[in-house]
Amino acid sequence: MEKIGSNLLSNAIKYSPQESIIYFTAQQQNEQLQLSIINKNNQIRAEKLGHIFQRFYQNNEASEGIGVGLALVKELVSLSKGTILANTLDNDNIQFSVTLPITKDAFEKFEIIEHPKIIIESEISTEIKKNQATIVIIDDEIDILNFVTSIFKENYNVIKTTNSNNGLELIRKQLPDLVISDIMMPELNGIELCNKLKNDQLTSHIPIILLTAKVTQNQKQEGFETGADAYVTKPFNTETLKIRVSKLIETRAKLKQRFNEQPILTKTLEVTSVEAEFMQRLKNVLDTHLVDPEFTTDAFGKYMHMSRTQLHRKLKAIVGMTTSEFMRSQRILLARNILKNQDMSVSEAAYMVGFNSVSYFIKCFKKIYSETPSQYIEKHKP
Repeated sequence: MEKIGSNLLSNAIKYSPQESIIYFTAQQQNEQLQLSIINKNNQIRAEKLGHIFQRFYQNNEASEGIGVGLALVKELVSLSKGTILANTLDNDNIQFSVTLPITKDAFEKFEIIEHPKIIIESEISTEIKKNQATIVIIDDEIDILNFVTSIFKENYNVIKTTNSNNGLELIRKQLPDLVISDIMMPELNGIELCNKLKNDQLTSHIPIILLTAKVTQNQKQEGFETGADAYVTKPFNTETLKIRVSKLIETRAKLKQRFNEQPILTKTLEVTSVEAEFMQRLKNVLDTHLVDPEFTTDAFGKYMHMSRTQLHRKLKAIVGMTTSEFMRSQRILLARNILKNQDMSVSEAAYMVGFNSVSYFIKCFKKIYSETPSQYIEKHKP
């Protein structure tokens, strides 16, 4: 097929006048691929078209021979159980129309060579860099997988796989900043993958872009209902896809930053119902237990119905902090609010929010706000 198309295009380019236009179209109709190439050519008249598929045919003695290109195309089309026609349009345009079957039923068994599908269980395109966001890309078509990977590998850590089930496990293990997945895949399709990720409190925060060659309104609605953040239709503009990825990752980064500016979570941090549930449970646990000096990371995980490791990975992904760092930051934020709005000493505020050591509280406060609690009180005296 590649040789047929390239030979027809080469022929059109070679015999078309300079600065003329060549029209190339390809479409699938039923179980056939239809190719059409139209170009200007005033060398061959309609009555001579029957000869142009002959090797080294010359329209007249002074003209350059056609060569073997069109003859080879004719042979390849015949071997592929297809047809090729040439006809003139108007006075100076010539059209080549090719029809090729694209179903196995058109061929005998001995004419078909099965090529085993290349499967990439998982592959990290570059060495993981901590200062770069990580993207997991899933597509069962190896060429498309490699193409999408090539778009992002310079600026992101890219983990790719052709197996969607393997991709699901990779995502749960790596907790990437974003997932790009094809929809039409065997075993686990893109919408099913999205549904599993968005209904798992460990992965519900991860933005997901679904790639598809075809998408019905019902499929799009189903995808958005399961929490897909964007649909991109193939073929896509690479710059558009880059912007989509960049903006989704930037949005999550801004949500992380908000934890350094306000004491606790707000509605704007909710992305899916599962994440909303997680956030509400997180808030309830902190409201009840944060000021308890015996409230440890193990206890935190228990109250959140997660293992300590799962909670650590989830918090690291959504707020950029470990469980210990998050608990400490929330206590400092609460203490800052107390010092600003209540007439209370530094030591009283420290013990009230769950610190056992005043000196450690002062050290942590200064690390975050670049000033001691006493300096903060002085600055905000009424």
